[in-house]
Amino acid sequence: MDGWDARGARGLWEATRPGHGPGGDSWYLTRVGNTVFFAARSEGFNDFAVEELWKTDGTPSGTVRVKRLPKAGEPDQIAVMVQANGTVYFTYDHGYEAQLWKSDGTDAGTVVVQSVARPYEDVQLLAVGNTVFFTARDAQRRGELWKREGASLQRLVTFTPSSSSWGERLTAVGNMLFLAADRTLWRSDGTPGGPLP
Repeated sequence: MDGWDARGARGLWEATRPGHGPGGDSWYLTRVGNTVFFAARSEGFNDFAVEELWKTDGTPSGTVRVKRLPKAGEPDQIAVMVQANGTVYFTYDHGYEAQLWKSDGTDAGTVVVQSVARPYEDVQLLAVGNTVFFTARDAQRRGELWKREGASLQRLVTFTPSSSSWGERLTAVGNMLFLAADRTLWRSDGTPGGPLP
């Protein structure tokens, strides 16, 4: 549970105690089996920086930092987190880019998958079954829809360049993905021929 301790510091009450565990708030609690992953601030770091990935089994001894992500001198932060097929995926605003990361719960297994956009853009991330869909931008600033399935990474579509071409509001209905882009409702089953308006 996220709450306040006697010192006025926020943390996971059931899994941490004063002076131990992540500093500051905890975000994006994401369950994988009997483990919950979450993002947290580092003690003594910029108040706006959320650059640590943690996991917990609900006990103090089982609450550990998975990885402190690299800093770029700006208020870096983990922004969105989902799980698919036992792997945690999250976006990380890092310096001059937003990145997609994945983690198997170990430091070595927490790695960058792809740089997807400029930082602080509203990168969308959604798991549909064992597939992770996410939005990105290319070098011409056009919106794109990508999917990650196992070790495969594939771009599904590049939207026409316009102020409304950034894919958003990703929603799953069964095994179908819906999203808004170019003032149009799109759908995709994750195959190379889609998505279709």
